[in-house]
Amino acid sequence: MQLQTAQADQHRRLPSAITALLGVAIALCFTAPASSLTAEDEPTKPNIVYILTDDLGWNDLSVYGQTNWTTPRLDQMAAEGMLFTQAYAGNTVCAPSRAALLTGNHAGRVWQRGNGAVQFRRDPEDITIATRLRDLGYRTAMIGKSGVACNSDDLDLPHDKGFEHFYGMLSHSAAHRNYPRRIVRNREWIELPGNNGFLGDTYANELWVADSLEWLDEHHDEPFFLHLSITPPHADLTVPEKYMAPFRGRFEETPNTGGYYHQQETRAAYAGMIAFIDDAVGRVLDKLTELGVAENTVVFFATDNGPHYEGGADPDFFDSNGPLRGGKRAFFEGGIRTPQIVWWPGTIAAGSRTDLVTAFWDFPATALDLAGADIPRSFDGISIAPTLLGNPSEQQQHEYLYWEFYEQGGKQAVRTGKWKGIRRNVNRDRNAPIELYDLKTDIGETTNIAERHPDVVARIAAMMAEAHTPSPIFSFENRRPRSQSRDRGRRRLSNDNDSLVLDRSGFSVVETTSASAFNGRVGSNVIDDDLGSWWHTQWRDAAPSHPHRITIDLGATQSVHGIRLMARQDHEDNGTIKRADVYVADSPSTDGQPAIEAVLAFTKNEQEVMFDRPMQGRYLSIVSRSAHADSPYACIANLEILGKGLEQ
Repeated sequence: MQLQTAQADQHRRLPSAITALLGVAIALCFTAPASSLTAEDEPTKPNIVYILTDDLGWNDLSVYGQTNWTTPRLDQMAAEGMLFTQAYAGNTVCAPSRAALLTGNHAGRVWQRGNGAVQFRRDPEDITIATRLRDLGYRTAMIGKSGVACNSDDLDLPHDKGFEHFYGMLSHSAAHRNYPRRIVRNREWIELPGNNGFLGDTYANELWVADSLEWLDEHHDEPFFLHLSITPPHADLTVPEKYMAPFRGRFEETPNTGGYYHQQETRAAYAGMIAFIDDAVGRVLDKLTELGVAENTVVFFATDNGPHYEGGADPDFFDSNGPLRGGKRAFFEGGIRTPQIVWWPGTIAAGSRTDLVTAFWDFPATALDLAGADIPRSFDGISIAPTLLGNPSEQQQHEYLYWEFYEQGGKQAVRTGKWKGIRRNVNRDRNAPIELYDLKTDIGETTNIAERHPDVVARIAAMMAEAHTPSPIFSFENRRPRSQSRDRGRRRLSNDNDSLVLDRSGFSVVETTSASAFNGRVGSNVIDDDLGSWWHTQWRDAAPSHPHRITIDLGATQSVHGIRLMARQDHEDNGTIKRADVYVADSPSTDGQPAIEAVLAFTKNEQEVMFDRPMQGRYLSIVSRSAHADSPYACIANLEILGKGLEQ
């Protein structure tokens, strides 16, 4: 790649922070009495902390311009450290953004290029910065929302990818619940009996902040890398009362009646979640100071993508993106530009500010550089250590930044110098027109000037072609991951009824009373043999509650003995059916008596429901009456029909 060639000098070796500090120490050797130097005076590897939030707006912090509330601890962090004005996330949704952060590669080369049932592969593939730092003698921890998978139940995965300690959520969808029924701690599920998913006694993010402080207590006397990944202000819009109370009554409220928790005070809750973030950051910085390691610890703060419009969130009301256009899932600046603050007392100049164009995939290169290690040539990122250390003249610049995204018709984007190019509808046309914006004069991306600069457009098109590499599991023609999500054999039933599984090639879904079509959660997913896709009832706007119905045309009259079905595979709290009626008839009607009134378990494992006697008919309907966790939704990832054709 041209980009790698341009970065060759960087990958051979940038002057590292450790080298610079060593030079200071050597100079002191010649000016200070020999007796004053001890082992404690020798430079050590800096500790590294990366605090990541979820769906925070660029303008949600008062230091960036927010006026509806203040963020005193983050403002203080910026006053004592460095504020970035042109920092970018790895992508416009969670999973691929975090993949870039942890691997050092951009969206055109990471394995985890979108949300869905996808996770990092075992080493030596998808090597994380945690593994690289662990191998340099660092203690490593990831606490909160996992970045090494989007939806997984592999309890070993965080540890296999370099994190010695993990406490949090493996599934991003499960992390929507701030009061989950259970969370993972070092390969074990921990039950939270006082929680029902939407509300409860234990706010998961509070557990994660407390655990981070305890982990720092235990490991502050050795080099450490802590990745604290909290979920506010992502929906659900819920937060402990002490953070929400100051904002009650301050804003005109619009209750959420769509997906996620039905928060009645959405704006107060969102503001309270920002207050929680601010307090959490302050507690970490205070702990580092208390332990006496602040001056040897560099702390990064950022968010994974732009602000969301889910669960009643209203970023437009709060001006969460300031002058930037768009939000989460957009490649306009509002979807990918992140607030970023870096704090390192005594090393980073207090109150400094930089316009350096940088992105998440620069973090691994920077961390290795600060740790005194070589930077792999396989990285797309560059080290920003020179900027942090006050040596901007030594700072290498990106030729361009690149992103790609497979939802909403498929998108690509490039930032090169002052220019921003966006190509949309890539799923339909890989050579779709490119929009061009001049960010120097039009930060809000209001005017497409592609026709005025065809040479720049052509150059950006070449960059897009160069940066994109084919993926075996993602493509612009089929945005869902095509492997990983299918191999769930340990959950599949295997018994004498296997011979009754009917061939689904002639099946079709003819009706759903509700479906979340905007994100592809449609009825046909239940018979596509892909556990990474599922049917989910509508959860935006005025989301209906039970009963929900899905009807399947079996292609011909069949003798049906029962069904096998599986819930969504990322987590159980969002639509796992509890009670359902199953109908078999010669028409799609459900007016008659059901073949069975089924009661289903609260599990992701495959479940089998057998009828008292075979039922003949061409159409099979499932009518959900209720769901576990009191969810108003219904969801099925896979459905098999057990029976025999009449010719049998």
